[in-house]
Amino acid sequence: MRPGQLQDLEASRLSETSRGKAAGAAATRLCFAVMLCGLVVTGCGRSGPVVEFVEGVVLLDGTPLADCVVGFSPLDPGGLSAFGQTDATGTYRLTTSRGGRMEGGAVAGRYAVSLTKQKPRERKGGAMQASGPDDIEFLVPKGYTQSATSGIEATVRKGRNVGPEFRFELKSDYKPAGKKS
Repeated sequence: MRPGQLQDLEASRLSETSRGKAAGAAATRLCFAVMLCGLVVTGCGRSGPVVEFVEGVVLLDGTPLADCVVGFSPLDPGGLSAFGQTDATGTYRLTTSRGGRMEGGAVAGRYAVSLTKQKPRERKGGAMQASGPDDIEFLVPKGYTQSATSGIEATVRKGRNVGPEFRFELKSDYKPAGKKS
């Protein structure tokens, strides 16, 4: 072998090695790009707790209560608040807000419940404008409007949550325990 041929052979071998490394790097980049596209197309999946369907009824003195806001405040660590509003039949369905997304239902766990229906008090001249707490008329007893004073708790379980445990029968003369008026 003449000296020039040996250098040509080594250069050829290095060239093949470089091409192999380049091809391997290109294949790695291609695999990464395909995986990234797969995540973008399918989404990364939901993170955090799963919500369960919750539906119930609110009655005031035995009559369905329309336009009542129902709030579930978690009693368990890691729970998420949930809320709903009753329709004309007093029926509500809970919704949870998580990361800016609305999710139908509530996370399984124990909750303290609040129920609120209010409107601005009518002022002289027929104007209805609430500018402070004294300008609001509560259409359910005020004790129900705070989860700490309502005396109502509910447990959301995995699966569909409907039935008597989610039927809240309010009384016009309700006074929280320990409160006198």
